[in-house]
Amino acid sequence: DAARRFEALLRGVLGSLDASQAVGLALLSGFAEELFFRGAVQGAWGYGWATVLFAALHTGRDRGLWVWTVFALAAGLAFGGLVIWTGNLLPAVVAHVLVNAINLTRLARRRGE
Repeated sequence: DAARRFEALLRGVLGSLDASQAVGLALLSGFAEELFFRGAVQGAWGYGWATVLFAALHTGRDRGLWVWTVFALAAGLAFGGLVIWTGNLLPAVVAHVLVNAINLTRLARRRGE
């Protein structure tokens, strides 16, 4: 199915991660992406452009990665909405880090199976 193919593709891109590396990557990517997309892009160009750009940059050469792009679009809508609702970047950073930590840790565990 599409989800399993996506996981295999993503594992191929990320290589071998253990749980601590997955959490570290989640912290780094969640903070950096929110600072850029919601802090800079959404602040300058608006919610819509930040969301579309976030989704567009979560693509890949393989057609199986469309699941990642659709998920990134939904996540971008949610993260951007959190910033608008709260007037603060921190809730979006925390949400993004949690989503990435859960997904990356899950991938790291599956790699070990």
